[in-house]
Formats: sequence, C-alpha cells, structure tokens
Amino acid sequence: MDKLKMMTMTMSDCSRSMMSEWESELGAKGGLAEIELSRRFEELTANVISHTVFGSSYKEGKQVFLAQRELQFLAFSTFLTVQVPGFSYLPTMKNFKTWSLDKKVRGMLMDIIKTRHANKDVVGYGNDLLGLLLEACAPEHRESHPQLSMDEIIDECKTFFFAGHDTTSHLLT
Repeated sequence: MDKLKMMTMTMSDCSRSMMSEWESELGAKGGLAEIELSRRFEELTANVISHTVFGSSYKEGKQVFLAQRELQFLAFSTFLTVQVPGFSYLPTMKNFKTWSLDKKVRGMLMDIIKTRHANKDVVGYGNDLLGLLLEACAPEHRESHPQLSMDEIIDECKTFFFAGHDTTSHLLT
C-alpha cells in the first residue's frame, strides 16, 4: 500500500508541475493564454509514466519513452499498407530503423535493470513499477511467484508505455 501511495504522490506532483507551468504562462501573457490541451496532456502522461515506471531513473526512462514513441509511429505507419509475409525481415531503411530503435530501447532498459540489480543491497529495487517487478522476481520470492525472464520484464515495461500513454492522454483531453 505504501508503494501505491508513493506512485499516487508522483502522479499528483507531475500534475501540479503542469498546472504551475500553465499559471506562469497566464501570468506572462496578462491572464490570457491559449493552451493546447492535447499536446500538454501527452506530455503529462509521458512524464507520469516515466516517473512511475522508472522513478529515480526518470531521465533514462524519458529516453526510453521517446524511443518507444518513435517505434510506435513506425508501427502505425505500416497500418494502412499491404503487408507482404516476410517483408519485415528484409534489410529496408524502415526495417533498419525499427531494428535499431528496438535494440536501443532494449539496451537502455537492460542498463537500468542491471543498475537496479547491482544496487539492490544498498537502495533496494526502487519504489516504482520496475522496482516492484524486479522485487517480485527476486530469488527470495521464487517459490511463491513464477520467475519472469529479462525479456518479459522489458516487454512489461514497453507494454506499460504503449497501453498507458495514448489512452490516458486521450481520456484527459
């Protein structure tokens, strides 16, 4: 329950920060300002997701998020085109870009996870979603929970980004 409260506080802090920015804009423009809510809510949800998934590694999480977002746009760009079986394995510019981004995302997530494992005795796994996943998969919990592989943990982080970002920002808008 304590970790849930901590994540709720993080979400609240991110929202307050956004509201402070809006108040500053209003003050600077004499009380009248046009604020594009759709873009701002996308920024807010990206900020909240990066903080709640990666906590203290927020800056690294933000980089992962941006690379994930680029991968998402590449995936959606093929949505309306006819897909030829096996085409995704051909060395095209788009496939190279996709492979490169996927490798970058996986590498950044692996670095964050390795750092968490290396520092677990000093600071624990962390009070964020990634910390909860790593703690649940720790060897001392192995008997009560099935062990997740590194690939599964990375996929869970990626799913949290994809599932949470667009749906939440659209709901807020």
